[in-house]
Amino acid sequence: MTPPPDARPAGVLARASRIADDVLFPTAIATDRSTIVPRAHLDVLANAGLYGAAGPIEHHGLDLPYDQMASLVELLAGGCLTTAFVWLQHHGLVPR
Repeated sequence: MTPPPDARPAGVLARASRIADDVLFPTAIATDRSTIVPRAHLDVLANAGLYGAAGPIEHHGLDLPYDQMASLVELLAGGCLTTAFVWLQHHGLVPR
């Protein structure tokens, strides 16, 4: 099963970069000061398919290789470390 072009690492990273720049970074300080991560941040990551970044393709994941997953984490953390931290915690449950 081959992922669609926008699910391949380059497309995923480009999408994550836009999210980090346009959604996460503008509110990062407010998010850091808050007691909760805005649901809208988590929803935009979910709608972009990023909760399945480490999951296998046969289960509708992106099956990103380790180096691409590391780049994805770096991009999102650069936008908002708090949001990226919460998002990343969900990947501990994703079997490979």
